[in-house]
Amino acid sequence: MINPYWLIPVRFFHGTATAILGPRVSAIIAERFPARKAGMIGQYSSATLIGRTVAPLAGGVIISYFVFCPGLLQYRIVYIAAAAAAVPVFIMTLLYREKESGPLNQLPFSVFRDSFVTFLSNRRLRGTAFVDMATYFAYGAFETFLPILLASREVSAYETGIIFAVQILIIAAIKPLFGRVADRVDKRFQILAGIILTGVSITLVPFGHSFTQFLTVSSLFGLGMSISTVATTAYIADVARKGQIGALIGRSLQSWTSGYRPAPS
Repeated sequence: MINPYWLIPVRFFHGTATAILGPRVSAIIAERFPARKAGMIGQYSSATLIGRTVAPLAGGVIISYFVFCPGLLQYRIVYIAAAAAAVPVFIMTLLYREKESGPLNQLPFSVFRDSFVTFLSNRRLRGTAFVDMATYFAYGAFETFLPILLASREVSAYETGIIFAVQILIIAAIKPLFGRVADRVDKRFQILAGIILTGVSITLVPFGHSFTQFLTVSSLFGLGMSISTVATTAYIADVARKGQIGALIGRSLQSWTSGYRPAPS
């Protein structure tokens, strides 16, 4: 008997790993490319989405190839393959060295406290955090309940896969473009445009009845999400004080989404 409650610590571990990685990478990009941070963050996010696109396809191939294996062996092979794919990346991480690397210093608790106070006292940081929270809340609801709705509207599993694959491809393709746009315009206007498009598209979901309609709504949702999220991370870096970029990006974005996915930063 498989106990589904074992997924709780697994998801907690995964969310913790995402919360550690996401703000750190975004902060490094923002500090290293101050004039082009939104565009570079968009490219990084698109790179992560390539893996997210390939992973379910590879998993489906593995499960289909080992479909006649008894029990859950084919699913275990999927996770073994995922772990094996991570080994080269882990080795590359160990071999990576900064050009100007100094000694690692332990940060006192006061640094964490000060960044937390800064986040709570700055309305622009709080507002951006709530934008990300709402966006990823909608994204989680979209991915969780849309397949159920599609099944009730007699949309085939094959077509459902296409709907989600197209959405991911749109996010991956559009984010670098709108990242460069965010570097040239007022990021607040881009964030506003993105959340309006996201809200309109999620509102239209219950009114869809055909594959084409759901594909259109899903594509609009991915477009809106790309427009807003790539600008929010860069905007946080603009607002944050030097030395607190990583902590503030973590509170404004990853703290809302660590339980769900790595999203796109």
